[in-house]
Amino acid sequence: MKYPIAASLLLVVPFALAVCRHAEAVQLLGDDFTYADGNFDGTQNGGTGSWTSAWTFSGQSDSGIDAWRVLNNQANAPGNELGGNAGRQTGSISRSFTTSEAPNTTMYFSFDMERVNDNEGSYSTYVEFLGGQVAVGVQNDTVRARLAGQNPNDGSRPAAFSSNFIGRIEFDALGDEILTVWENATLETDAPILTVMAELGQSDLGTLLEFDKNGQDNNQFNIDNFQLGTDFDFSAAAVPEPASVAIWTFLGLAGFGYYRTRRKK
Repeated sequence: MKYPIAASLLLVVPFALAVCRHAEAVQLLGDDFTYADGNFDGTQNGGTGSWTSAWTFSGQSDSGIDAWRVLNNQANAPGNELGGNAGRQTGSISRSFTTSEAPNTTMYFSFDMERVNDNEGSYSTYVEFLGGQVAVGVQNDTVRARLAGQNPNDGSRPAAFSSNFIGRIEFDALGDEILTVWENATLETDAPILTVMAELGQSDLGTLLEFDKNGQDNNQFNIDNFQLGTDFDFSAAAVPEPASVAIWTFLGLAGFGYYRTRRKK
């Protein structure tokens, strides 16, 4: 070949760009709750990705404290350990979003959950999609996964515990969906704690995320670092900006020109 290096550049650069385009950023949504302490009042609209609304609260309040609030950069479900009557047992916060993923795309979601204390046995606190048809959380002191009415558990945890949960939902247009849940995992090949199969009748996770609690009064939960994406580690390479594509193209052409100049000398 007359210009082997230049020819290689012309092959490698477009290929590299194609790979980068394929390895699109897989974190579609993220929120680490970096907000001022206080009740959710419609102004908490930070985070990353394609959110289409701020967080909104619905539910009970007592002594000026809602059933969900921001505390120390976390979504906090305080219960009644702060005093007052059983006035903040039940409530939810929700936030709408959109994605451009094709129907039946396997999706992953991740969040940190902490139970500060445990003084009761009948309650539930979940991260939910599709009105609770897809959910991961704690119910009656056990870690659970919910899929279309199926709700297996992985047993109880210490009164005070903190874990990272990752859920994977695999859609099937012709059969059952599969929800797999990991706790404090580093690799997708790590053993999951729960796997549940059921026919959901949906091709995606919808457009609304909810943190929901019911009957939780004498204990306290925190949820933080929510992510939604298309990969287990939420960290694939981002799509290059148009300027980056132009720069790589320019460098490739410059290299080609330099090589031809050197060949003429």
